[in-house]
Amino acid sequence: MNHYKKIFIAIFLITSIFALGSQAKVVQLSVTENEKQISLQFSVNKGYGIQKEGPHEIAIYKLDENHFKSTEISEKIAKYGKKLTTISPVKFSGVIASEDEHYYSNVLPINLTASKNSTLAIRARIFFCSFQDNFCSVETVHQIIN
Repeated sequence: MNHYKKIFIAIFLITSIFALGSQAKVVQLSVTENEKQISLQFSVNKGYGIQKEGPHEIAIYKLDENHFKSTEISEKIAKYGKKLTTISPVKFSGVIASEDEHYYSNVLPINLTASKNSTLAIRARIFFCSFQDNFCSVETVHQIIN
């Protein structure tokens, strides 16, 4: 019986790790830009909300010309990025979630003034909660702006 219990626990752990690793992103970032402004639009999947008072953070990096040597955005930032600015805490505004007044179901874009003459990288930490599963977490979102 002890042997079967160990097998069951091993299978449970493996499937749990796989499930956590294969979860879809909850927070998405879309970027629009023109000559003088970059607009960051964050959104969350249905059934989730962005925390109104979460310690959200957005960091903007300038990447040097060697960033093409790496394929992972987080590695590009670590090896080839120079931090230009950090916005912390980010104060979102937007549509209050019908499920809970402490969350946004949709947030307004964040507009940044920028003279775009190089490749930029965005790293944002956004705090969110699931209304259905009653859990909260943080997601790090990376985006390259060419």
